[in-house]
Amino acid sequence: RELDLDILLYGPDNNILESNKLQIPHARLQERDFVLKPLCDLGLNSFRLSDGQSVGKVLERAQTETTTRVCELNSKSENSFLLNNLSRTSHIMGILNVTPDSFSDGGKYVNLDNAISHIRLMRDAGVSIIDIGGEST
Repeated sequence: RELDLDILLYGPDNNILESNKLQIPHARLQERDFVLKPLCDLGLNSFRLSDGQSVGKVLERAQTETTTRVCELNSKSENSFLLNNLSRTSHIMGILNVTPDSFSDGGKYVNLDNAISHIRLMRDAGVSIIDIGGEST
């Protein structure tokens, strides 16, 4: 799952930003092992979240069986994704949100015909990976 780590660490002293469409950090960040694991991969185990708890301790409590590891961000294995490996082809990823309450395009692609049409538009625009957002976070 793609993740914007910069948003997780937004602002000085990990300030909270709230609006009617977005809250940073996410209100249930502590329940999201797919968010906490990449932070630990980057060595931020002791980073304190807005509630004062360390990422590492929260992750110990939040880990579930639902997350499948593709590769660790700090992995040095030959098969891992390395940002400095320039021999690989770059890919463009499109996002298809199929949840009715997505803050960016909620409800537009709940209908199957609309979703397929949008996928085709993304493909024709050069997208080679489609991230299907099926869980509102």
